[in-house]
Amino acid sequence: MIKRILLINPPHTLKKHTGIIDANPPLGLAYIAAVLRDRYDVRICDAVIEGIDNRLFHDNEQMTVGLRDNDILSQIRDFAPDVVGVSSMFSDQYHNAHRMCALAKKVSMGIITVMGGAHASYNKLTVMQDKNVDFVIVGEGEESFGKLLSSIANNTPRNTLDGLCWRDANGEVKCTPKTSFIKDLDQIPFPAHDLLPIDKYCRYTKHRGLSKGSPYCSVITSRGCPANCIFCSIHSVWGKSYRTRSPENVIAEIKHLKSHYNINEIAFEDDNLTYDKNRAIAIFDLLIENQLDISWSTPNGVALWSLDTQVLDKMRDSGCFSVVLAVESGDQEVLSKLLKKPLKLKKVEKLVRYAKKIGLETGGLFVIGAPGETTDQMHRTIKYMFTLPFSQRYLSILTPYPGTKLWDICKKNGYVHADIDLRELKLYQANISTPEFKAEEVQIIYNLAQRAIKRRRIFNAIVKRIKNAF
Repeated sequence: MIKRILLINPPHTLKKHTGIIDANPPLGLAYIAAVLRDRYDVRICDAVIEGIDNRLFHDNEQMTVGLRDNDILSQIRDFAPDVVGVSSMFSDQYHNAHRMCALAKKVSMGIITVMGGAHASYNKLTVMQDKNVDFVIVGEGEESFGKLLSSIANNTPRNTLDGLCWRDANGEVKCTPKTSFIKDLDQIPFPAHDLLPIDKYCRYTKHRGLSKGSPYCSVITSRGCPANCIFCSIHSVWGKSYRTRSPENVIAEIKHLKSHYNINEIAFEDDNLTYDKNRAIAIFDLLIENQLDISWSTPNGVALWSLDTQVLDKMRDSGCFSVVLAVESGDQEVLSKLLKKPLKLKKVEKLVRYAKKIGLETGGLFVIGAPGETTDQMHRTIKYMFTLPFSQRYLSILTPYPGTKLWDICKKNGYVHADIDLRELKLYQANISTPEFKAEEVQIIYNLAQRAIKRRRIFNAIVKRIKNAF
């Protein structure tokens, strides 16, 4: 009989000497815990935040942040779970997720291991090659996890479950496709924040450097995206259908966070908070009407094609202090033909300048290195990035994650090494070489641009201090 479930957010590997380490609450696990806790004893081990001061340095200029393996083993032994669920969100972190399953099996081969998240969803067959992984849940897991547990308890056929990978009696991997998604998001309980050290996140998370640093929590108000950007893998988890929580449900969660955890700042983690303009304005109006005195930001970036001055005004009036804008490129051809992003640059400058005019801090997200892009177009993007009055600029190298159209393009045309190690898929590391450019060229352009961004950031900080002094 299944009684106890341990959900693990694995340690995180990143560059040595990283200044700001964002440790965000694992909302996916918190949602699953909220659904399962009525029937099972559920705990969450967020190995990142629980071991945030631990640094394990590696020889390849990398370090791993989080609980040490012995600490995680101790938690598994002490709780003695029947099932261990592991989040595997990012391809470059897959090794940490698999190590969690190995630790569970080290404690007891009888522990059932389940992996989920973006990487596990779009790389399910490769994940199942690891004998320490018993099941992979594809896509959102609130309903699927519970149905899997019931199937195990009742010994019913797995092939009736939606979006699942398992092994049959002969050890052969079987998978069912993900065909259904939760339509009514309001029916899902609020995340189980009480199973997380909420106060600790506030001390370590800066949300791209734009957080006020007050007691904060992340909130997701929608799922899915109808856009077809070639670099995005979100469809493998949320699907393409844009699904939303009602404005009233969103406000109810914020009230809950404020009353129970003294939260004064919200980070809306949606990919498309303002996609439905009327719904977005309804949320902002309710924030104003309820006088919640909440500051909020959009660290993941707001889709510019659904933004206008009216929405920006409402955002500011309802407590928004920072908006990150997903521009991606300063070249229209790259945006439209290569990245497949439905955005016109002529709209960008107006919105950025207006946001600054009304007092909003702004961040701009940009990428370089798309197949078909020239080095001249990359330089154009960097120049464009500095012509606009952003408070912060974020430049990444386009990275071909499995599950994206970009990955398919690169593998088909030999733009990345056939045996590329997924741990090398970093947003600061060039891996793509095309007829237009070599990976080494992109890396040089990126490194030079980052130096310029750092100099501008230092300059802006000095100017801000001088203004504040008078």
